[in-house]
Amino acid sequence: MLSKKVFILTRPNNNKILSDSLSSIGFKSLSLPSLRIEPLDLHNVPSPEIYDFIFFSSSNAVRSYLVQINKTYGLIKKWPLKTSVVTVGNATADSFRSSGFVNIDLLTILNPDDSKAKLDSESLWEVLKKQNLYGKRFLFVRGNKGRDWLVNKVSEYCEVDLCSVYCRDNIQWSQHDSDQLKKISQETPIVIWLFTSIESIKATIDNIVFLNLSNWFNSCKFIVTHERIYDFLLNYLIECGVSDKLVIKDCLPYNESIIKACVDI
Repeated sequence: MLSKKVFILTRPNNNKILSDSLSSIGFKSLSLPSLRIEPLDLHNVPSPEIYDFIFFSSSNAVRSYLVQINKTYGLIKKWPLKTSVVTVGNATADSFRSSGFVNIDLLTILNPDDSKAKLDSESLWEVLKKQNLYGKRFLFVRGNKGRDWLVNKVSEYCEVDLCSVYCRDNIQWSQHDSDQLKKISQETPIVIWLFTSIESIKATIDNIVFLNLSNWFNSCKFIVTHERIYDFLLNYLIECGVSDKLVIKDCLPYNESIIKACVDI
């Protein structure tokens, strides 16, 4: 029965852990990213020691920034104690914790409780506004595009700098991937797409339109990891004339929560 479902995983990073977890409980999946993460080669990456807080938007931001500062300043074994690390979720915080700093247990890492119903800029702000922010220096490390809500909030109290360390480019699916998807569209009764960003939805739709699979795509089921992604996808489907039997389920952006949503949908 479970094999009648196929999950399409669109995250730009490695989907193997999630795919293996789904396979272990009997689900089939296809890794089909619509975005590519490309690190930027920076010439003037800011040093962490001059900031009181550094926000990382994702694990990709952590990895790209650390590569750049090690390239610019030499191998950094200790993170400055005065510089608090700020993340939205535990996955990004864990990426920083695994970076190899010898003083990692002495550092302050701020992020919302992952039991919260939502993990986003608003929930992070509830954590940050309890800190002494006034007059502090705050660095946002992120991709070349990002939501500025939190930047604007922090700017009311802190001196803020932005550091873009990677860009996201749209991917045109290969002939092999396209053929796999066409086969799934013809043979699989239930197909569920996982989306973790609005940009990923847009890039996926570009590919879907190119393959002339829009009607089929609009009839699929969907799992999304935030209410803003939910609202964007819902509005898109309604504009396409899809009003009956819409199935969009939201969950937290962690593999455990995603897998539970896969089982429940």
